[in-house]
Amino acid sequence: MAVRRRQVRQLGGKRLLIALVIVCLAAAGLCAYLLRPRAYQTPSPAEDTSVLFSDRASADVARLLIRNGQGETYEITQRDGQAAMDGDAGFDFSASMLDDALRDAAQVYAQRVILDLKDSDSLTAADFGITDASIAVTAVYTDGAELTFHIGDLLPEETPAYYLMIAGDTRVFATDQEAHDVFSRSRMALHAVPDPAIKGDLIDAIAFAGDTPFRIERRAGDEWYLTAPFEYPLSSTAVESLLDKLENLRFAQYVAPESAGLSAYGLDAPRRVITLDIAASILTGYDDNGQAYAQTRLDAYQLTLACGADASEVIYYCLYRGDVLKASYFTAGFLLSQGYDGLLLGAPINVPTNRLTSLTLTRAGETHVYALSLHERVQANNQFETDENGNILYDVQVTRDGAPCDATQFLYAYGQMTELAVTSPLPAGYAPTGDPAMVLTLAWEDGARELAFYPYDALHWAVAVNGVALFYVDAAWADGIALP
Repeated sequence: MAVRRRQVRQLGGKRLLIALVIVCLAAAGLCAYLLRPRAYQTPSPAEDTSVLFSDRASADVARLLIRNGQGETYEITQRDGQAAMDGDAGFDFSASMLDDALRDAAQVYAQRVILDLKDSDSLTAADFGITDASIAVTAVYTDGAELTFHIGDLLPEETPAYYLMIAGDTRVFATDQEAHDVFSRSRMALHAVPDPAIKGDLIDAIAFAGDTPFRIERRAGDEWYLTAPFEYPLSSTAVESLLDKLENLRFAQYVAPESAGLSAYGLDAPRRVITLDIAASILTGYDDNGQAYAQTRLDAYQLTLACGADASEVIYYCLYRGDVLKASYFTAGFLLSQGYDGLLLGAPINVPTNRLTSLTLTRAGETHVYALSLHERVQANNQFETDENGNILYDVQVTRDGAPCDATQFLYAYGQMTELAVTSPLPAGYAPTGDPAMVLTLAWEDGARELAFYPYDALHWAVAVNGVALFYVDAAWADGIALP
């Protein structure tokens, strides 16, 4: 029996085209819907809840009475742009500190209202830290108006803000941290702080007296030496770091003139006294066009800084040019902690060959003297050879005991010598005995240095630099160094 199969109906071309058009229109409609401009409701700006009590210029503040919350009260008056501290006609204001106080007294506002005390039967101003001992400010303006406000405790919020009340107003407000910080300052915090403005390149010597006393000085060629408690060459890099610290020295706050007494600050018997020998210099004045118009010679002088007692865990008192000042351990702690150990030269064979005039080596009963001299390079046209900066180039010529020797071999061997690094300290009080195993003497214009190597143990030599032994080195250091 034959099975009849179902025939698949084929769409005609016209019907297929219509179907495709319908699909395309549907897709276009869907895209248009998805990509249509969406109407968002613009959020309304947050409501401004601030309250303005005074909106004046700093010049409009005629008188300012401040109680800083630490039991200190002081008064500032201003007339014709000149401010004065009541009771101290010669008070030298810090411009920035004075500007802060006048600005925040001229522009007084609150961020928002917290509550109104008249709506509460149990709360008082004291519950917000506003008492007879908290911060209080009275501003009298040039137009005769007067405003008194009080700042209390810190609000229990993530963003720092303080409680504020206005005299004659029962409302409690919130104000920003700036006003609190400005009016909690002491009277002397508004005093100008002297800037030492030390120039490191003018310092010829530094002496530290008191705890761990020592002295260093600059010699010819900008070489630094420890001169007390003994003489020893210093690392130029370490000394430059110390000079940078001195150049960046700043004081935190003015305290009092020296005439007010020193015992309260531990400065009648300071822990440490630092004396800087400042070289003579020329001070040049320049006009607006950068042209020099005057010069004044400044004689050499000594600058002294005395370090006294601690004012807190991070601040100590310092006497500078007749003023007691506060210095922070963060920026000025080195005046108390600086020792000479970290300044000592750790690579004593550091004289560059363009300065070295001779090297004398004594070893195994023999002494040889190597003399160095520089000679200009002359080209075929009899002109001196120069580098790209126009500096004349030189060749080093070396003699051994008066006879010419291989300069290249000497320079290579000397380069190996300069790698000597004395990093292991000898025991305190150690003094070498017997004859040295080797002696090197370096000489240059205006200077000389002797390095004597003494047997210390089976593997090490003690190194005495100009007779002072502080370190030891590997005895095999000189192995492989072949001078010509």
